[in-house]
Amino acid sequence: MDKKQLSSMMFVIVLIIGSMFSFMLINSQLFQDKWVYEQVDTSELVGEYTSIALDENGDPHISYRDKQMGNLKHAWLDGDAWNFETVDDSGMVEEHTKMIIDDENIPHIWYNRFNGTYHAYKVNDAWTIAKYGDFKMPEEHIISEDGDMHYFSSEWNYGPEPILKYVTISDDSTYSETIENSYSSYNMRYFTYAPDGEYIHLAYQMTDIYAFETDPLNYSKLIYGEFDGSEWNFEMINRSDYWNRTGLYSDMILDSDGEPHIFYYHEGLKHAYIENNDWKIESIYESYLDQAEYVEGGYGISAVLDSNDEPHVVFYDGNDRILRMAEKVDGEWIVHVIDENSQVGRFNSIAIDSEDNIHISYLDDDNGSLKYAKGTYDGDFTLLFMAISALIVAVFIWILISISRRKDEKNKLPE
Repeated sequence: MDKKQLSSMMFVIVLIIGSMFSFMLINSQLFQDKWVYEQVDTSELVGEYTSIALDENGDPHISYRDKQMGNLKHAWLDGDAWNFETVDDSGMVEEHTKMIIDDENIPHIWYNRFNGTYHAYKVNDAWTIAKYGDFKMPEEHIISEDGDMHYFSSEWNYGPEPILKYVTISDDSTYSETIENSYSSYNMRYFTYAPDGEYIHLAYQMTDIYAFETDPLNYSKLIYGEFDGSEWNFEMINRSDYWNRTGLYSDMILDSDGEPHIFYYHEGLKHAYIENNDWKIESIYESYLDQAEYVEGGYGISAVLDSNDEPHVVFYDGNDRILRMAEKVDGEWIVHVIDENSQVGRFNSIAIDSEDNIHISYLDDDNGSLKYAKGTYDGDFTLLFMAISALIVAVFIWILISISRRKDEKNKLPE
């Protein structure tokens, strides 16, 4: 093998090695492994029912409940410092809060008191609070750009059949629509849905108390419904027995093609999605629901899509009682530990900024406090250095061998 061939071979080999390091670095999302978490509000018994939103600067705002005082609180990051304040000190605040930052960078919070739903918004450092309605805001709802609230509910007025309703609440009116479908029972809950123009995607858990003894495998079902602009169509995605109930604490997101992705508990964290016009179910992580915490609630699954259309799913691991996040990379699910401290992760909420950084708010049960975690693309600079170094070495070797070859060729020239 002459020096010319050796030069080409060495260059190609080292270039391939450097390219492999670079490809692994970019596509494995190792940047997202850098997590920072911190205590935000360490007052006693705070941090339930968190909801997180980002302002125009990408800074997080969190609404949450002060359980001990029965108040509503708001925490926000201003530069490097956290601030928090009491929004509603009535002592009557109950479950569920929803934080939204509008186009004018004004924070809004919807929440429940014992006598109905309330709306608070902050202008010129002053909060305005008004009653939004006599109803109780459910956990899963959507606030549209015009300030209307949309949600689904299950009603049974001791008639022959239970009723599934789609409800829209505005400042001056309430509209409800009864949805006829064959997948109704006396216990429909854990609703999650996503609007897509005129289309609406809905998922919920249906349990049938009458199937407990006669048909136990049909006791619990995960149901999906789609409104195509003119009519609803429903189908069953998954089913289970009494002891391994399916469809718990579900969350749904739509990808860039408008296809639904449903994340839910059923003997661990599951993912349901459509492939070739058929539903597929994959297991992401095996975990269980502690019965005491199952009753108390807050197991929440929170999901978002990044700019590459890849899902990120935050969930509470009932096995180790810690906060985890799952993300799909190159077709495979990778599960990270976000906060390894004991008894953390319930009542979680997730947001993603324009640079694909993940922001999470959640409850620290062990300390009765509010916590916040951020995953950034600071990256593993060791691998980055190795990738760049390999490319530099490839070019350097090629230059040296090329110079050597040219000298040899020059020496071979006739005098």
